[in-house]
Amino acid sequence: MIEPASKKAKIDEDLCIGCGICVNKCPYSAIAVLNLPDSWSDTLVHKYLTSGFQLFWLPSPKPGRILGILGKNGAGKTTALKILTGEIVPNLGHESADERAVITYFRGKELQRYFTEVYAKRIRVAFKPQYIENLKSEEKLSTYLAGSDSELVMSFGLSGILSRRMKDLSGGELQKAAIVHTASEDAGAYFFDEPASFLDVKERLQLGRALARLAALGKYVVVVEHDLVVLDYLADYLTIIYGEAGAYGHVSNVYSARSGINAYLLGHLASQNIRFRDSPVRFYKRSMPEMHERSEKLSWPVLEARYSSGFRLSILPGEIGRGEAIGVIGENGIGKTTFVKKIYNHFQEKYFSGRPVGISYKPQTISPKFDGSVEELFRTYAKAALDDRTFSTDVYESLRIPRLSQKLVSELSGGELQRVAIVFALASRADIYLLDEPSAYLDVEERIAVSKAVRRTVESRNAVSFVIDHDLSLIDYISDGLVLIDGVAGKSATAHAPASLHDGLNTFLKQVGITFRRDKETGRPRANKAGSNLDREQKSSGEYFYQSSFEESKPSEEPSQDGAMIFSENES
Repeated sequence: MIEPASKKAKIDEDLCIGCGICVNKCPYSAIAVLNLPDSWSDTLVHKYLTSGFQLFWLPSPKPGRILGILGKNGAGKTTALKILTGEIVPNLGHESADERAVITYFRGKELQRYFTEVYAKRIRVAFKPQYIENLKSEEKLSTYLAGSDSELVMSFGLSGILSRRMKDLSGGELQKAAIVHTASEDAGAYFFDEPASFLDVKERLQLGRALARLAALGKYVVVVEHDLVVLDYLADYLTIIYGEAGAYGHVSNVYSARSGINAYLLGHLASQNIRFRDSPVRFYKRSMPEMHERSEKLSWPVLEARYSSGFRLSILPGEIGRGEAIGVIGENGIGKTTFVKKIYNHFQEKYFSGRPVGISYKPQTISPKFDGSVEELFRTYAKAALDDRTFSTDVYESLRIPRLSQKLVSELSGGELQRVAIVFALASRADIYLLDEPSAYLDVEERIAVSKAVRRTVESRNAVSFVIDHDLSLIDYISDGLVLIDGVAGKSATAHAPASLHDGLNTFLKQVGITFRRDKETGRPRANKAGSNLDREQKSSGEYFYQSSFEESKPSEEPSQDGAMIFSENES
């Protein structure tokens, strides 16, 4: 049917018989018809009347504990946060509902007490948004952080840049400013939406300490995060939001952080007898090719970059074999982006097999300048890649770009723009692919899809790739080797020659002072608690990156249920 006012098509769900004709006929996957269990009707919390998206149940924050929320983009995490912060009052599946109806709806649950306090204004809410680019302005950082906790300002390294304007701050500096500003507010509930984006490992540890301090004061603390290492480290307990992006989201029961993350990766909630993933995600221990053993190599000599600020980056000579992906890690301000730019400039003037070396670069900060739709962008500048069936299947479709084809590039969200930029970079037939922080704003599935797309691209095209990122799970998944950049941030640093993944991360983690092990069930990297038995054992043996006993263990088929459930509030 057509709405007279907007002249837009609208689906009448009461007339739908589930034949699937509209799904097959409508282009761009714009329509989805899904069968949901009748038992879920009692847990419907909110329904958007225009799009039809439905959210079933809500995460349940508890004072004095950090609640982690994990789920794919478009499954309702933002809606859940808006409801919990009081920004929107859930309609409980009707045209509308008032605050009294919401409190009654959650009668007997922890959420009843929470909403009673929020709606009565007895709990003030502080919220750190996902998209920090909106904070850029002419305002000085000192003004933005006026009244903030001076200890937090100092611990996050913001004291020396207070005179700078918000518009001149880097992504990491903006993120730290937003975290400090939010954590310093006099509130009873704190919500952090993807706080780890653009932060390095040291800063993520500092984030953990800041949130733990809030929880110790008896505050409600809720964190939405896609970096599994960070979420595992931060959260006291965890809930999963699973479903179909843009169609529905369902909030799971509550799990311990480890069991919840493993259940999410394996796609099976045993306690609820629900499977929401076709195949499990595991971080297999790949048989890594030894560095420098391939016959075809791209090499670079000693390089150096100097800036008027006094910062100097020395790049040691190195080489990379064709078909390899190299991770680039180091703290913020140490010169990672400078490194890939110097690599870009060096090879831009070189030749390979009698032709210029082709280079494709995805920058950290993406500013769309194309005036048109996503489909028009690729048809104009990357038609040959779309006609390549391998690229179309392994990259274009695996990152769900067809669903964005009719959207204007200028109107894409942060995660959508990131996916388009990555696919656009991989669309070029290049010898070298440079990707700067591709994980920003992407969910777990999208990060793994990006990792697979990069590996397939460099292997099928006999190319090489350098990937800068702070997500150690992604670096572990994607990399054959590692370039470690160390030194003094903002002053001088050294980019070392590519090393094996184990040796590079072992050196890096030793500098940071934390140890990692590999989870036995999924193979994912996990940070050891400081001072724990494993932490002390690995440090004494010099193995900061996985103990051999963990590395050789084989993941089991299902996550352990021992202690998986902390408590269950949603009985659906």
